[in-house]
Amino acid sequence: MNTAAAVQAFLYSRRSLNRRSGTIKWYEKNLSRFIAFSEELPTEPEPIEQFLAEVVSYEQEQTRHGYYRTLKALYRFTCRRRRLPNPMDFIDPPARHKRVKASLTAQELMVLLTKPPGARDIALLTLLIDSGCRAGEAVSLRKKHIYEGYVVVDGKTGQRFVFISEETRRLLLNLVAINNGDSDHVFLGQRGVLTTSGDLPPVVIPLVTSLP
Repeated sequence: MNTAAAVQAFLYSRRSLNRRSGTIKWYEKNLSRFIAFSEELPTEPEPIEQFLAEVVSYEQEQTRHGYYRTLKALYRFTCRRRRLPNPMDFIDPPARHKRVKASLTAQELMVLLTKPPGARDIALLTLLIDSGCRAGEAVSLRKKHIYEGYVVVDGKTGQRFVFISEETRRLLLNLVAINNGDSDHVFLGQRGVLTTSGDLPPVVIPLVTSLP
């Protein structure tokens, strides 16, 4: 089976299930490297393990585990749909060692907030620092979801309330006024709505018209 065809069918299935756009883009990014690695979809564990070993350096444990989860989802769909044996059943997940996440001091936060050149970046950083919401939740914010004391963001499992300070609310409303009704979203980039990748164009999966 052609790898690009299998990936495209998998992505179509994820979209039909209303998976979040961020999740789809994550699949696309990871699987584009798998397409480049093997033209035909591997049916044995060894080539898949080779890909996992070579795709990132050994220091990037979380990234390698992300590729493993992506391939597990791809093969679970493909093998069930095509009634094939699943080689991922014979591959153990890569190890992930727990690490203490670094945090900024109060002084570093103040320096950070004085660096951004524009109202958008100041509002975005203030929202992230004030609320602790995820980057994807922040960029999903719509102006109609800014309330006194809280905002409503789109999380992984749906919408949720995130409490904010009056200063954060002021900065968000100021940004909405600057945008002047160009979009329902609060945070905009040069190509439209801001994404977690900034203004970078999306990864494109090669078009395959039919499955072999």
